[in-house]
Amino acid sequence: LNLRKKRADLTQLTIQVGQSKLTGKMTVDTSGARPKSTIELSAPLIQLEDFDVGNWSPEKSHSELPIVENEKESGTKALKAGPHSSAEKLGKLLSPELLGKFDVKMIVKVKKVLSGSAELGSSSVTTILKGGRFSIIAAVAGDRLDSLNGLFNIDLPPLKSYRAEAHLNLRKKRADFSKLNIQVGRSKLAGKMTIDNSGARPKSTIELSAPLIQLNDFDVGNWSPEGGLFEQPVVKNEKKKESNSPAPKGKHDAFQEKTKKLLSSEVVGKFDVKMIVKVNKVLSGSDELGSGSLTTTLKQGRFSIDPLKLNIPGGSLDLAASLKPDKKAG
Repeated sequence: LNLRKKRADLTQLTIQVGQSKLTGKMTVDTSGARPKSTIELSAPLIQLEDFDVGNWSPEKSHSELPIVENEKESGTKALKAGPHSSAEKLGKLLSPELLGKFDVKMIVKVKKVLSGSAELGSSSVTTILKGGRFSIIAAVAGDRLDSLNGLFNIDLPPLKSYRAEAHLNLRKKRADFSKLNIQVGRSKLAGKMTIDNSGARPKSTIELSAPLIQLNDFDVGNWSPEGGLFEQPVVKNEKKKESNSPAPKGKHDAFQEKTKKLLSSEVVGKFDVKMIVKVNKVLSGSDELGSGSLTTTLKQGRFSIDPLKLNIPGGSLDLAASLKPDKKAG
């Protein structure tokens, strides 16, 4: 730590947990109208098991309030208010009044992320707080997308050689994703996205373009978004039970029920979305299949495709369609 007039420098900063190690530096400058801080950290390796905290939670002790003797009424006991919850504290820390008092820039780069012996990929995150506004620049890359399944407890397709990058700017009731880039193999999508919460319903606009889509990049084999939902365990020598009660719902039924709720009029009527996608060239191996564009909207509960244009060898196709889920449907 080096201290100078209105400036502090932390050099050779090292934080290590198990095999995971972060190194870097930090500066704090108070010479201007607002204090400014810059933090730069890098890690050659992050082993996720080093940060396994079991059932620990920062909220754990907040529900247990200590019992203290009431000073005014002898013989009675009263609950003394415990500390505020982490959510309340975080809300105060992220309040515009507090965030506008200082500027911070933090850069974190991780060359390799491991879960057990499985390599999940690499990542970099730049967080900027300036004038009370948040900006985040994030990138993640890896050899197999499904290597993230264990980390997020989801079932992702086995796509190879992926990379994603985006710039996120947060303002009051608005979020902007700019320089959005998603790449799988040779296929690449670029664009932007906005989310506006200033009106009665949240509105989102998504614009994506692709110079090339190689269909072979999206070969997922036998993978399905339903995973192993159709495979029910077989129990040998199990006696059949006679019952008039309906059979319990299987995983497939549960999946259909969740999908139905997601596409219900109650859900899709709560927000508006417009998405524009343009693809300059579609390849399957070395065969050129054509190009196309798609404009879809979800407005006041109505889903529309207007238009879908496909340019294929020997002709073209224009399509428009509209659908509005009804409460009585299904």
